[in-house]
Amino acid sequence: ITTEEMTILHAGALKKMPGDKTLEQLSSVDVLLVPVGGHDVLNAKDAATLVTELEPRAVVPIAFRYKKNDPSQDTPDAFLKEVGHTNGAPEPKAILSASKLPSEDMEIHVLES
Repeated sequence: ITTEEMTILHAGALKKMPGDKTLEQLSSVDVLLVPVGGHDVLNAKDAATLVTELEPRAVVPIAFRYKKNDPSQDTPDAFLKEVGHTNGAPEPKAILSASKLPSEDMEIHVLES
């Protein structure tokens, strides 16, 4: 999705890493919504690899266990550890704008379920 001067990629229920050709086509992602819970979607390690490959300016983990919603999935903690992010406190919402996205570092927004 391209909107408000940002390219947003919702990875949906991605189960495996995309191939090199697909990664090359997705190289200009500003905001990445990526599944991190494992089970039927990417696990924390693969999600972190995807983030490293695409280098988005902001990441929103999706498809993970929050409280008791899906005990077969992992919480986002393992993903946060894989990408070296320390603050995983759930936020009620994230307001993202192109002008406020970091140009060097990467933001991670864990949203409340």
